[in-house]
Amino acid sequence: MQAFAIPRLDAGAEGIHLVWAWSPVLPISIDGYDVQRLSGGEQRWVSRCETIDGPLIALLRTRAEYPAPLGPLRMRSGARFKPLDDARLHAAANDPGDHPPGFGNPQSALTRASISAVLGAAPLAAASTGAAFDEFIQELDRPVERATVQATARIAVAIALREGKSVALGVSGASPATIERLAPAIATIVVYALAPQTITICVYDRPFQKDDGDWAAAPYVAKHLTLPIRETDPGLVTPAQELAAAQARLLGGEALAQADFERLAATLRDPAAGAGLGRSGERTSLVRSDTAQSYEEMPFDVQLG
Repeated sequence: MQAFAIPRLDAGAEGIHLVWAWSPVLPISIDGYDVQRLSGGEQRWVSRCETIDGPLIALLRTRAEYPAPLGPLRMRSGARFKPLDDARLHAAANDPGDHPPGFGNPQSALTRASISAVLGAAPLAAASTGAAFDEFIQELDRPVERATVQATARIAVAIALREGKSVALGVSGASPATIERLAPAIATIVVYALAPQTITICVYDRPFQKDDGDWAAAPYVAKHLTLPIRETDPGLVTPAQELAAAQARLLGGEALAQADFERLAATLRDPAAGAGLGRSGERTSLVRSDTAQSYEEMPFDVQLG
């Protein structure tokens, strides 16, 4: 199941709204879905760490790969950053923003100007562009939600990746500092370091606790949630109009005969209109190929599938 929580502050809809859908490979629940809520207590983390020190860095310079405790570790030398000199990254004077009046953030122009100022005066810009970095690529043996990187180097940039895309980024200067990264899933950690001495990477797992899964005592927010099934276009009042609309959606090379459409529509039209018969999963369709056959009982959700 996929679920997203969306905070809303507009009048009449304040609160956290849930948007959810089941997996497309699973059937619709006959009894509906229950939503429960566990109180958000203190998060428990168990750390797993590794240290990339001088001898290991020397080994990586010759072998390029090492079976580290967190997973395969690789190193590449000579990585470079390009300066942020693209004019498109900087806001123009009196920039009205991307949205017409009444849409979007009215302060977007000020936000852009602020970002432009940061890009233009970044303290690491002069030191980082043109220098050759050592790139450490730590592939994790399993995805995690939290990771930290502590580097002793002139400059260190840590990027958390999932499926090849950045999900979190952090930078530290010459003083050793811990870069903490949080993301829904982190599969790879890439560290760019200038003159690295030691790099410690820690990942954190949340172990199962007895009270973490105590759903039996969790309060219900809602019970037996289902999605209503109804006609999507009541303007189609005749079978001929329905057939024309269906044929208009066909792709090149596809065909839909009137007889096939009528057989299909007969198994869907009455059950869809039977809202008084209960939830869609509780309705039973009686289907058969011809009048000489006995009816086959089929849940409406199965027939839809």
